[in-house]
Amino acid sequence: MAVLFVLLCLVLISRIRIDAEILNLLPQRFDSVRALKIFDREFSQAREITFALWDEKGELDDITEAFGDALRQEPWVVRVMDRSPLELPEGMAEIQKLAVPLLFNLPPEEFRAALGHLAPDAIATRLKQKRAELAAGSIKGEMEMNLDPLGVVIPALKPLASSFNLEDSPRPLGSEDGTLRVVVAVTNQERFDEVACQETMAKVEEFKERFLAQWKAEGNENTPQILATGRIAYVAEMSALVKHDIISTVIGSAVLVSAVFYLGFRRLKPLLAIFHVLLLCCLGAVAAGTLIFGQLNAITMGICAIMIGMGVDFGMLLYGTYRANLSQGLPHEEAATASVKLLGRGILFGASTAAASFMSLALSESPGFSQLGVLIGIGVVLAACFMICFFFAFLGGKTKSEPSAGGTLSVVGYLRFLTRHARTVALTAGGVLLGLNLFAYSPLGTIVFHSDPKTLEPEGSKAGFALRKIMEKMPRAQEPVLALITANNAETFHEQWTKAQQRWVEAREKGAIKNVTAPAAFALSPSRVETNLGQLQLADLQASRAAFAESLEREGFAEAAFQPAFGFLSALESLKAGDLTP
Repeated sequence: MAVLFVLLCLVLISRIRIDAEILNLLPQRFDSVRALKIFDREFSQAREITFALWDEKGELDDITEAFGDALRQEPWVVRVMDRSPLELPEGMAEIQKLAVPLLFNLPPEEFRAALGHLAPDAIATRLKQKRAELAAGSIKGEMEMNLDPLGVVIPALKPLASSFNLEDSPRPLGSEDGTLRVVVAVTNQERFDEVACQETMAKVEEFKERFLAQWKAEGNENTPQILATGRIAYVAEMSALVKHDIISTVIGSAVLVSAVFYLGFRRLKPLLAIFHVLLLCCLGAVAAGTLIFGQLNAITMGICAIMIGMGVDFGMLLYGTYRANLSQGLPHEEAATASVKLLGRGILFGASTAAASFMSLALSESPGFSQLGVLIGIGVVLAACFMICFFFAFLGGKTKSEPSAGGTLSVVGYLRFLTRHARTVALTAGGVLLGLNLFAYSPLGTIVFHSDPKTLEPEGSKAGFALRKIMEKMPRAQEPVLALITANNAETFHEQWTKAQQRWVEAREKGAIKNVTAPAAFALSPSRVETNLGQLQLADLQASRAAFAESLEREGFAEAAFQPAFGFLSALESLKAGDLTP
């Protein structure tokens, strides 16, 4: 029966999934917690790893550029941000691709005005003007020629101006004192369980070691610390620490319990029998949790240590009574039967009382503590039932009949001392209790309850240290207030974002908030897009392409340098033909 039970539990436990999410230890009814969980899991941030290159000497320019370039070569990296997109060779092309959908999200009158820049005469006039500005040494003319030679990209990106209010800083991805630089990498990780996160972080650590070794081999002396943080780093770290905590607490509990048991009974066989029963209890409780919840929070894995501490008491009671019966001359079977009859009901009721107390945690709004209470309640009841049913089966019948003198004499001596000096013991205990109460109610200090979720981080967390170091060096990177907007359809979504963005911009202008960064410009309006696509049908894009090529040649520009602009025209031609891919 026990073997079948173990096999069934192992089948269920093989399906277990460990949830290492710190946010699942917080009450789930709050909008703030639910929104943060959505933001962490469903947005691209879930796949981001934020690297911090930290060197108090401030010599980070060269290594940051080399680090970013090396990171781009990694097969597990999709995108890297270590500088402004305008500083990258492919940056201009990406911005012009981004401008295509934003162009069609403009109000129809603004779209019509932007489309007017594609008229052949307008293109010829613009390129002639930009040639004159370049001849005069105009930096603005050079930037506009690189970014928007056709004159339609800047109008399309105009709505972004109110969405991003970048602070004036020479290092938008670094600290003001130049001692810390930030590099953000988006990974190709598809799953976000603890195994996938650990695999990704193993690649990260291997890359860091390889990069630093190469950096030193090239003769560079300054070697900054490379820190990593983000959801992936946190989950990988938490799950590994939880596994370590489970093993260490279980081993620690087993060693302490074994020491106490052996000190009292001087026997190893009954101790092994108790641990066999406790193993069944832990398997049963975890299997039941897997069946009920499907996914167990990391904190529930502390059940094994708790079960060893509580379940061993039932075994000690049974074995102690059993030894007393043996000392009175009863044979093994009668001694075991008498022990179960005498203590069975008390053990079951005691276990039920303890289980009910722990089961009350099921009312907790924290999934982690709720699961822990349910699992311990189940485990305590199983411990009582299994100890009564299986303990003497595991113990066997070959047991020495002589009592353990050490434990028995010490208990008898303690009871005799209490009997002979009852008044003294009572007065002493009362005085100690009164003193403890006076100390508890006296104003000699306060107990501080930490409400910051970050206090749930394990001590020495590398991901936590990296995050705090970034916030320390870059005050503008302090965690903002996050707002999520949902809607039933795209048009309502666009309207709600537009209203919200207007309110936030007004609040920023009044000084009520310091800054706002929002994706309002990317909330596309289907009605605007449809109207603007209709206007696009009136444009002669082939004439625009020909005028652009002729004007480039006439003004002495190299056509090969303006392929992103030709790509912009190709995207418009695809849209005009009915292909909405761009």
